[in-house]
Amino acid sequence: MEPTRQHDNKVFNSVVDYRTVAAFGGEAEQTKKYDIHLTKSCKFGINKGFGIGIGMGIFQVTTLGNYAFSLWYGVRLIRDGDAEPGDVASVFYMVMLGSVMVGQGAPCMEALAAARGVGYTIFNIIERNSAIDPSSAVGMKPEVIGDVEFRDIDFVYPSRPTVQILKDFSLKVPHGKRVALVGESGCGKSTVVKLISRFYDPQKGSVLLDGKNIKDINVSHLRSHIGVVNQEPILFSTTIAENIAYGREGVTQQEIEKAARAANAHNFISQFPKGYETQCGERGTQMSGGQKQRIAIARALVRNPKILLLDEATSALDFESEAIVQEALDRAGEGRTTIVIAHRLSTIRNADIIVVVKEGHMAETGTHEELMAIPNGIYKTLVRFQKAVDDKFYDEGDDAEDDEEEANERFQLEEVDGLFELGSFTCSSSVDGYTKTIVTEEGEAVKPMSFFKILKYNSPEFWYIVIGCLGSALYGSNPFVYGIAIGGMFEAFTYDPKISSEREKMEDISVKWSIVFFALGIGSGVGIFLQNWMFAKSGEALTQRLRKWSFVAVLRQEISYFDKPKNSTGALCSRLSTDVSAVQGATGSQLGFISSSSVSVIGGLLVCFVTSWKLSLVMTSFAPLMLLSGVFFMTALGASTRRNLEEDAGKVAEETLSNIQTVASLGREEEFFERKAKKICHFAGLATGSTLCIVNLTFAASFRYGATLVVDYDITLKDMMTTVFTYLSVGVVAGQTSSMTPDYSKAKIAAQKVFTFIDSVPSIDNQSEEGLKPEKCKGEIKLNEVGFRYPSRRKIKVLRNLNITVKPGQTVALVGTSGCGKSTTISLVERFYDVSSGSVTMDAHNVKDLNIKWLRHQIGIVSQEPVLFDMTIRENIAYGDTTREISDKEIEQAARSANIHQFIGSLPKGYDTMVGDKGTLISGGQKQRIAIARALIRDPKILLLDEATSALDTESEKVVQQALDNASVGRTTLVIAHRLSTIQHADCIVVIRRGRAVERGTHEQLLAMKRIYHALHKVQSMSQR
Repeated sequence: MEPTRQHDNKVFNSVVDYRTVAAFGGEAEQTKKYDIHLTKSCKFGINKGFGIGIGMGIFQVTTLGNYAFSLWYGVRLIRDGDAEPGDVASVFYMVMLGSVMVGQGAPCMEALAAARGVGYTIFNIIERNSAIDPSSAVGMKPEVIGDVEFRDIDFVYPSRPTVQILKDFSLKVPHGKRVALVGESGCGKSTVVKLISRFYDPQKGSVLLDGKNIKDINVSHLRSHIGVVNQEPILFSTTIAENIAYGREGVTQQEIEKAARAANAHNFISQFPKGYETQCGERGTQMSGGQKQRIAIARALVRNPKILLLDEATSALDFESEAIVQEALDRAGEGRTTIVIAHRLSTIRNADIIVVVKEGHMAETGTHEELMAIPNGIYKTLVRFQKAVDDKFYDEGDDAEDDEEEANERFQLEEVDGLFELGSFTCSSSVDGYTKTIVTEEGEAVKPMSFFKILKYNSPEFWYIVIGCLGSALYGSNPFVYGIAIGGMFEAFTYDPKISSEREKMEDISVKWSIVFFALGIGSGVGIFLQNWMFAKSGEALTQRLRKWSFVAVLRQEISYFDKPKNSTGALCSRLSTDVSAVQGATGSQLGFISSSSVSVIGGLLVCFVTSWKLSLVMTSFAPLMLLSGVFFMTALGASTRRNLEEDAGKVAEETLSNIQTVASLGREEEFFERKAKKICHFAGLATGSTLCIVNLTFAASFRYGATLVVDYDITLKDMMTTVFTYLSVGVVAGQTSSMTPDYSKAKIAAQKVFTFIDSVPSIDNQSEEGLKPEKCKGEIKLNEVGFRYPSRRKIKVLRNLNITVKPGQTVALVGTSGCGKSTTISLVERFYDVSSGSVTMDAHNVKDLNIKWLRHQIGIVSQEPVLFDMTIRENIAYGDTTREISDKEIEQAARSANIHQFIGSLPKGYDTMVGDKGTLISGGQKQRIAIARALIRDPKILLLDEATSALDTESEKVVQQALDNASVGRTTLVIAHRLSTIQHADCIVVIRRGRAVERGTHEQLLAMKRIYHALHKVQSMSQR
């Protein structure tokens, strides 16, 4: 199972981090790595087919060899007078039926073997006793006041036991007080928050709540009194109301709206057509960063917690919203113990206690005034860097035309997939896209693909299929040869052992047919071995090919494709696994089924009707009932319904496990378990019972009528037994074969879906070789009268006649409130989307006319939320340029430029350190600096910085900003920033409001205008007191 798990993980990571993959042109690199895992999976599948073939071949030889010996020995007993023919027939019949039942269960051995392998891992997880168990009822449940104390804490993460995070850390937080933790990235601030929530236990020391060690307090009870807002907000794929309601069980709509108002979220939520019932999308992708953060804050506030933990709770907000939200958080913190982690020191100026954390211990503590009085103190130095302070925010009014236009558009959204998409200017979100060939949607009628068209894709394995069909045909001859041999053996029962001549005939007949039985066992064993092995080779090769093609097709899609609910990460992984695997059942194995069944049915019917046409007609009359029972059986299994439910469950499981810290902090594990544990009832038991009932009724009628024919001398006992057992064997083998072959119609439908998807061509095709590839790139960018609407929301304008010119080597900064269109502008330059009107040009070439690979190779991007892959630091940095081999010297130089080399050098494995899935093993600031190094490694002509320093602490920000300034020299640079201090030296600053450029100029020019930019700047800076 491991190879399959590995390539599923590769799909998962590539889909989740697709923007990063697309930005750096990593499609080929991801495909190469995926193909390596597919090759391992293919070998695993072939070996499995070989093993099953050997096992079932030995089973056939053993079973039929046993029949040969048993019947020979039974005839000998009759001949010696030790048994009656009836007794031997009864015993043999019972043994044969038992063997048949075992034979019917043989195909299930594969499932049992797989279940054992998976079960070992699953039951280890189930039986594992967690040291921190939120489902346990053990522990005290005291009334919580809110006094928190850290006493002599030493802590290292279990995954990095050699890196000390906290050392002799001690801190007292009185109830009702607001304590702020500040310090550089990686100093241990976020670890403190995790220890309070008891995500980890310290190796030394203790965390106390109201004087009680939190290890002695019930975990669920502890977390129910804590509200958390993290640096990177996590929303679940459900409505806004349900996301907020996750904060507390049984919350009312009135309480939800009250919390949203307190978090400054109510107004933008009310603008959506469905208001609080608006879907947030997977991971909140339908919301801008600021909107996600405000919903997360509302979720924490609705909980009414005794302890409030704010880990960069306002980091994603624009300054227009930040002051209001900060005021709301200040009010929410009244009467509560509040612990704040902040890089923006303006947000914690009024904290009761400010603690400076350095290298895992408390370096300074006091109020703002006390810390500012320390000469050359760490805190004072940080404040000097930021010069941050709160002030009243000013903004100009909206023109009447825009107000009227937006009011009209707000409720004119198109309905997509039964849900209205969002109606807000959410610049950083992506929405549904459009492709030239529409990929088959769930719920639509799908026309099954032609068998021969499917077979064409399996043509490279032609000879494997031919040999497999020959093996199937050989195995298919088993039933009628078996029936003839049984009839011949029963002929011996009709002779009188007391007559010498007949006694010798009994001996000769028993030996003759015993040899036939044994030869039949060898023949059918070889046949079923070749059938399993050859079709495993052809099927796994086709599966590998289709999975690779499908993976390439996934990476080929536009960004907007992945924002559709049906194209969530879990659903895509499930489809790539189940649909592609199902196609096997419509190719070589289907030919094998046809070969085996044709030989069995045609040969069997010929033997039966030639031997006794009367008895054969009686048995054939039961065929319609057998057919109906088979249809009932297949319908009862509900394969397609089960697949859809499993896909939905996969979405829930993926979303839950990916965001387990958020789920745990909310204490909603049980609710997510209930979402996962959907059940479906099948009537398989009734269907199986009715099938067996009809089989036995057929037996009863056949033996009764056959006995009548024997008594009337119409047929002999040999003829009757040959007919009955041939008919029986044909049915058994056909049943076994069909049980080993996936549902044919399902496979053809799956094939249609897979090949339709593979053949689909998105309107922005990153695999296309078409388009201009200029020899040189100067780096001039122009957005000329750009209007933009997301494809699924054509009534909503995101950009309105936007004009921006960035000359070669010039640095242009975009500023404005959340949702104004800044990140959308970046996406248009990268050509993640195409403009609705106007044009985006590079060096006077419309980006639509440029080769997409060439275009993106000229651009280096650092996004607001850095995405790292589960690789080493070295590999993550080198990922910035997948077109060549990157030397260690270049990697180190890029790391130095991003101010991360020193940190990497301090790690035990240096550049070979694994960063974990999505970079979970390093801090946010460290992730951001590695992302910056990754952008610099490709030496781009154009640099796009979307809040590139937003996750950095103040101490690192200035150094990194200087490095980015140096990196911008000679490059066209487009910067998005909320912190205006980072873009003061830009050649031009463009203020965007509601999709328009309303102000532009240098820092000094815009300040002189005393309009929007002046107001933004005033909020952020003040004279040092």
